[in-house]
Amino acid sequence: MGGARFRYVYYTYDSLHNDRVSRYFARFMNLIARSPKGIINEKEFLMSMQHDQNIEPLSAMAERLKPLFPGMLGIEWTKLEPDHVQAKLLVRMELCTAGNSLHGGAFMALADTVGAVATFIQLPKGARTTTIESKTNFLRGAPIGSYVHADTRPLHRGRTTHVWDTRITDEAGKLCALVIQTQMLLHEA
Repeated sequence: MGGARFRYVYYTYDSLHNDRVSRYFARFMNLIARSPKGIINEKEFLMSMQHDQNIEPLSAMAERLKPLFPGMLGIEWTKLEPDHVQAKLLVRMELCTAGNSLHGGAFMALADTVGAVATFIQLPKGARTTTIESKTNFLRGAPIGSYVHADTRPLHRGRTTHVWDTRITDEAGKLCALVIQTQMLLHEA
């Protein structure tokens, strides 16, 4: 048996946050179930633990933002991963401009929120984030009653800034808006 393969893993309980213990255990058991003869790769397990160390479940993120501006907009989270965050927004009358089309500010608010959350889920303990730049290209409208989907991926993730590319599409997958934004990371002094 190679050094990277092992049968038993021991982690002290106090090294894990109480609310994450069951997720780590479930992940550990999933890896064992998928591996031949119950042997797993230690590096794979440790990387999977670090992968979502700060990531909240979709419902927890929705609940956290519910009393804030994103909650008022009605943003629904569909994916929260360090390299990929997705959300959708129902185009409602109160978010529209003349012609019953989604207001440009709503497109921008959706993109800004998705990029900020993508940074937020990766922040070290005690750090905060704020948007310092955002550039939007509007390509098509979105009619009332439809959903728009925001898909953001990192262009750069450094120690002090993150840059996100957010593409907002309509239900047919056609590009409505393209947003590039920069998030500044504010570390504790």
